[in-house]
Amino acid sequence: MKWTIERIQPGDREKIIQLVINNWGSEVMVVHDECFHLAEQPGFLAKGGQQILGLLTYRIDQNTDAELLSLDSFQENVGIGSALVKDFAD
Repeated sequence: MKWTIERIQPGDREKIIQLVINNWGSEVMVVHDECFHLAEQPGFLAKGGQQILGLLTYRIDQNTDAELLSLDSFQENVGIGSALVKDFAD
């Protein structure tokens, strides 16, 4: 299956909420004693057509440093996770 990496758009939020709830049990992640709603964070999606194959979310802290919050690949061993991290690092 061919897939592309895209920035998360406002229209993707509901799908992201369902994905993280189904995979993690909650859409809230606690990092360094802070709660983050993953669907409200910037990030990237790996998409094959309309299907989400991977998700990376991050936050920008008070020093404007980016910190990766979540990384999920729903199709293993095809480079989705690596591609998401590459776009995040760029």
